Amino acid sequence: MEDLELPTPFNNIVLLNAWKVENKSPFIDIDSSGLKVCYTDPDDKAIIIRANHPIPLECMIFYFEIKIIDKGRNGMIGVGYCAKQNDKEIGNINVKTKYIHDMFMPDISYYS
Repeated sequence: MEDLELPTPFNNIVLLNAWKVENKSPFIDIDSSGLKVCYTDPDDKAIIIRANHPIPLECMIFYFEIKIIDKGRNGMIGVGYCAKQNDKEIGNINVKTKYIHDMFMPDISYYS
């Protein structure tokens, strides 16, 4: 008897499985497996890196983990979810810069 693959609503789901190499922040090296990230800038600049695929909306619960090997000079590391990269400016506000500012300094006005 021939095995039949029945279609399900989840057949086309693509899960994230590595860091996205394209359009990452500068000063990030990603190893050939796409799993290990190294921050290479000696200054204290904020960087962002995203996974290679978004979390599918069909996933009601999603789990991920990371391992931080070195906290760096200041030990300021943020891990979380973000929207698709937006490098566009709205007026004189760079959306990505404002996002980073709000994440690290939420009580200080970006506009003043």
